Amino acid sequence: MGGSISFKALRLIDQALIPLIKSGCQIDKIKIVVAADAVIAEHRTIHTSIGELRVEPTGLVPKGCAYLIEDAMKGFAWVIRKRGEIA
Repeated sequence: MGGSISFKALRLIDQALIPLIKSGCQIDKIKIVVAADAVIAEHRTIHTSIGELRVEPTGLVPKGCAYLIEDAMKGFAWVIRKRGEIA
């Protein structure tokens, strides 16, 4: 199930994930939110250097954008976003 995720994408995810973990967030409570038509959306979870990360596809995120968020809303980080968009 699902196509392969590029090394570049996994590296970007790790770069955004590591500061969340260091700030006290737990990997099992974090998800990556991606566009419904993104390649990564074909996966239920992805393996990162920290552990398994849940994938949540949605029609509310434009293709080319992704963010990490902890369930308790304690942590948030952009993985990638389009230029010109306000954070």
